[in-house]
This record gives sequence, C-alpha cells and structure tokens, in this order.
Amino acid sequence: MQRRLPPWVKERIKAGCLSPRAQARQPFTYWLRAGAVAAMLVAAIVFGLDRAFQAGTGAALLSSLHACLFIGIWILVPTIAADCLSRERREGTLSLLFLTNLRPFDIVLAKATVHALRAFTFWLATLPVFTLPFLIGGVSWQHAVFSTLLNFSALCLALGAGVLASARCRAWAQAMLLSACFAAFAFALFKKRQWASYEE
Repeated sequence: MQRRLPPWVKERIKAGCLSPRAQARQPFTYWLRAGAVAAMLVAAIVFGLDRAFQAGTGAALLSSLHACLFIGIWILVPTIAADCLSRERREGTLSLLFLTNLRPFDIVLAKATVHALRAFTFWLATLPVFTLPFLIGGVSWQHAVFSTLLNFSALCLALGAGVLASARCRAWAQAMLLSACFAAFAFALFKKRQWASYEE
C-alpha cells in the first residue's frame, strides 16, 4: 500500500520528474550545443585551409571531424553527468524519492536517461557539419557506420563514468574529479580494445 505523501514532497517529486525540461532550459545546455557546432566548424575550416576541400577528400575530413567529436564526448559527457546524483544528495531530495514506489535502479536509470538525452542533443547538433564530407565525396557507408558506432560507444562509456562518479560522491568537486578519473580509465580500455582489433 502506497503511503500518502505531504504536498511539499509531491511538489519536489514532480519537479524531479520534470528534470528533462529543466535541463533543456539551462543556458549551459544551449552553449554546449553551440560550442560543439563551433568546434566542428573550426575543425572543418582548418582542414579546408590545409586541403582546400578538394574533391574526394571527404574521408579525411570525416576523420578530422570524428576525432574532434570523439575527444569532445570524452571531455564533456562525464562532466555534465557527474553531478546528477550527488546534487540530489546535497539538496536532500534523493531521500524523498525513496518515499515512493521507485527503486534505486529506477532513480539511477531516470537520471542517466535525462543526461543521455542531453548528451545526445550535443551529438545531434553536429550532424549538419558531418554532411560536408559526403558533399565533398570519397566517403563510403562503412566510414559513416564506423564513426557512428564508435562515437555512440564512447558516449555510453563516458556517460557511465559520470553517473558512477556521481553515485559515489556527494561534493561537486569530488564528483568532477572522480568522473575524470573514471573517464580516463574507460578511455584507456576503449583505445586498448580498439588497437587490439586493428592488430587482429
């Protein structure tokens, strides 16, 4: 039987359920997408100054853009997810969620989903820039699929590093530092596995 909750508890839980909308309205989310597009455009311009966007160089441009996005994912995604649970602990709202029928797994999954959508919009904002290699030519569908799967895998690992660090810490600084350590460890394993697949 579900317990009757005071009105102020219901309001805080409702505010927590609307966190995707609240995250979307934050100025940082807007500047995250704008910064991602700006970084990709800078990478494309640098490539154009070097190669002059010659026909058939789309694969090389895709490689440059992929490297820029790949590095950005490993730097930014753990950062935006590192405070998702630790902030609830500091504000005392995490314990309110346990007054409902929600399980700890449900809470972690909901928080991870919110920040996964936030990170996905960061990735989605760069798609218009990724059309340039296809317009130049020289890119096969294998290159596009490989780049997509690699960035998606990196996004999932980086997100997991941030959420794991947030679950282990309470202070903001500790969560950020631990998320950077977890992300560096996951990145090392990811690259080691990638190099092993190349050798095979």
